[in-house]
Amino acid sequence: MYRYLPVLALILIITVGCASRIANRINTDMANTDLAAIGLPGVSGQLGTFSTSFKPGEEGRDTNIKLASDSINQSVVHPGEEFSFNRTVGPTTEKNGYKLAMIYVDGKKDEGFGGGVCQVSSTLYNAAANAGMNITERHDHSLPVTYVESGKEAATSYGVKDFKFVNQLSHPVAIQSQVVDGKITVSICSH
Repeated sequence: MYRYLPVLALILIITVGCASRIANRINTDMANTDLAAIGLPGVSGQLGTFSTSFKPGEEGRDTNIKLASDSINQSVVHPGEEFSFNRTVGPTTEKNGYKLAMIYVDGKKDEGFGGGVCQVSSTLYNAAANAGMNITERHDHSLPVTYVESGKEAATSYGVKDFKFVNQLSHPVAIQSQVVDGKITVSICSH
């Protein structure tokens, strides 16, 4: 299964607006790869995209959003496969580089490692919904958030609450996630 990931990365480079950040990761010997030989359909571009904004300068939250965004970026979800935000991002612990920032716990504001990560999962949720993915797990926050309307968020907490979706299409999709100047944009791209 993983032997096709370099080829999928090459296809993403071709996709307009979806793969500019992976060009430097492609091995130059892939230029002669016959894409038709592996049975992948042609590039069709973005299926869905969504952006949210945050206030830059909150060091812990900024770091956490960037780490989570980088973790999901370039993820490939094959036909019938279920994507799990928690499985992809992993535990939001200090050991994994996450910082203290504001979180919601049982309807109260608190401070914890990984504060801000839910903005990434919420942005991904909206991109996946816009792309027509089959949402299999999503949770509301216990308090309102400022970056999306109520009911459009996807609260996550490693081992407790996850955001998941299934690619019900007949071809792989890729997640592209980027943080620039206080804005996170997530796109679901198709091959």
